[in-house]
Amino acid sequence: MFEVIKQIRRVRLQRNDTLKTVQQTATLYKDKKEFIGGKATELEQAAQKKDIGATFKILRELTGQHSMASTSLKAANGETIYDQSQCIDLWKKHFDILLNSDPPDCIDPGIVAAAAAEATASTDSDEFSPKEKIP
Repeated sequence: MFEVIKQIRRVRLQRNDTLKTVQQTATLYKDKKEFIGGKATELEQAAQKKDIGATFKILRELTGQHSMASTSLKAANGETIYDQSQCIDLWKKHFDILLNSDPPDCIDPGIVAAAAAEATASTDSDEFSPKEKIP
């Protein structure tokens, strides 16, 4: 007799647990739907105000994506470098080579001098002549 009562109690408790789980799931679904609806409204308002910072902040909240600056760099030999200090050293070497090299042979020094003179002359006057206007 007591075994039957214990079994009935177990079944009732299982039903109650199942009902609670279903109710909790429905509540969670409703809360999630309200949250996303509110964020969608905020997103639309930010977009209408052309507030790009707020727009992207809301998008990141909704998508869960966070952009991280890449700390890896591919060296000239094909090796990928992850250490930030090594990446900085690699960039330093790159710009040292780039900025301390001779100009390419294909550039005529006369053209460079003429362009520099023209740029200096055009910055001296406040107005552009019709032929200098950019389309």
